[in-house]
Amino acid sequence: MSQIASFKPTKRFFVSMLTRDIALDDAILDLLDNCLDGVTRSQGTDTVDYNGYHAKIIFSQKSFKIEDNCGGIPEESIEYAFRMGKPANAPTEGLATVGVYGIGMKRSIFKMGKNAVIKSNPKFGNPFDIKISEDWLHSDDDWEIPVQIGIEDDSEKGTTIEVNDLHKEIKDSFKNSNFINSLKEKIIYTYSYIIQKGFSIYLNDEKIEPHPITLRYEDSEHKGKNQIAPFIYTASIDDVDIKLIVGFYDPIPTEEENAEGLETAKYSGNLAGWTVVCNDRIVLYKDKTELTGWGVDYPRFHNQFNSISGIVYFTSNNPEKLPITTTKRGVDANSVAFIKAKKHMIEGTKIFIKYTNQWKNEYLEEGNQLLAKSKADSPLNLISKIKTTPEVWTNVRGRKDEQKFIPNLPAPEAIKLNKKKISFSRSNSDIEAVKNFLSLDSDCSPSTVGESTFDYVLEEAKKS
Repeated sequence: MSQIASFKPTKRFFVSMLTRDIALDDAILDLLDNCLDGVTRSQGTDTVDYNGYHAKIIFSQKSFKIEDNCGGIPEESIEYAFRMGKPANAPTEGLATVGVYGIGMKRSIFKMGKNAVIKSNPKFGNPFDIKISEDWLHSDDDWEIPVQIGIEDDSEKGTTIEVNDLHKEIKDSFKNSNFINSLKEKIIYTYSYIIQKGFSIYLNDEKIEPHPITLRYEDSEHKGKNQIAPFIYTASIDDVDIKLIVGFYDPIPTEEENAEGLETAKYSGNLAGWTVVCNDRIVLYKDKTELTGWGVDYPRFHNQFNSISGIVYFTSNNPEKLPITTTKRGVDANSVAFIKAKKHMIEGTKIFIKYTNQWKNEYLEEGNQLLAKSKADSPLNLISKIKTTPEVWTNVRGRKDEQKFIPNLPAPEAIKLNKKKISFSRSNSDIEAVKNFLSLDSDCSPSTVGESTFDYVLEEAKKS
């Protein structure tokens, strides 16, 4: 006698596992990612124009809604867009999106509630509605949902997702001001780059403003010699284009400012560290951990480095090659592209750590004056600007598709002349005794006494 064992999944288990490892704010950002991918699909080009596109998020303890004008879900995509995972027969888009696994939208909906309505008015095809109900969630045998197809119209082309019957913990979060402020901050730093390029995001009717990333560059005739400039690395590795840049975004804080622990935006360190962008989305923001080399390949991050900032742009029409985790909010440190880029992240960071070491203490004011003469510009603008001077670039291992620009930062004159500072303390009575021995003025400074003492001993040493 034989029996059949069923390996068919239950929806309850499937949904529970799908939503367990994603936070609510990341689930909302997943839906925003879908909006941006919609813009890319509707334009079908590598260079995307985000001007005029928007996404609006509205939530309360009763419901969650996100609506956009980003081109909608094409009618022809219905057969695979709502599957729990991307099927093998799904067409390859060949566009710079971040959707890889085909679970983002469904996971976000199930994370928040038990009922949902998805409405799409696509740029290509007829509008349609899909309703997900609690009854459907409890039925293990029925995995299909009817689609209501409408008639093509001229109204705004986009998608609206509304989730009702929210889970209790989601209701609690939506009334929590700390969660709302945290979500706003996460949207700001994740999508600042996109917002700067023209995309608009609204959170409960508040328009989100970006925090632009800038670096300093001294545009002079020196062409990279003894001037303030960033370190840059560009490459094409395993179907991924890489643009990497690191430098100073502001003057170096003084010892007094460090000691006082100033919490201004300028010196709090919030703007320092490494940022990683994958297909226009920031997946790592101002990182100061071992992931980007701090505390391993150079010293642990501390206040002296508050003016150093770096950013890496990864772009690919094959999203699976991007160094991005399944939640799209972290870096896959084992990816080929990231391992390659990290070597040059470390190389570039060390250049600017060296600068802060050279110009600290008595040289800091002069070093900051040099930084103050430079101008702030966006990282990509700086890469394009410096690219116009090909003679300052070097090929990495002779490869033209892998290049870097290494700045020749200015150094204090004392370092250029191979000078070192001597500093020590002595009692007042001993200093007065040396003054008398060397016949120095009674009102001369202790530093003059020290320099005169060294000169006297040096002259005697040369005689011998």
